[in-house]
Amino acid sequence: MLKIWLAIGLALTVAAIIIFMGMMNQARFTVILYRTIISIGIFASCGYIIGLVFETRFLPYAKKLLETDVNNLADHSDENAMKISNEEEATIGETDLLAEEQKEADFAPFTTDNLKHVVSPPNS
Repeated sequence: MLKIWLAIGLALTVAAIIIFMGMMNQARFTVILYRTIISIGIFASCGYIIGLVFETRFLPYAKKLLETDVNNLADHSDENAMKISNEEEATIGETDLLAEEQKEADFAPFTTDNLKHVVSPPNS
């Protein structure tokens, strides 16, 4: 099914480009028509061949890869759930500490007294 959709999509895309470019170049209707028909035939064939190669060579490999990923994900889901709960508890404690530190830090506006404490670069 993939190869048919790829062939149709490729042929229609090329046909639209051919028709648009023919109109932009003010070609005659017959020239646009036969170029479009020939391009549809060529690119539909190419799309079908590309889809066939993809289905026979790459699709089985992709399915195997996805199956192994799903199996690995199912095996490690329990371990990940426990790690996430432990990490959530740790981050809650960290956010409490950060909130306390921010409350303790006093706001110091930039005044002329604070300007004396700013160190300028040596080459200025």
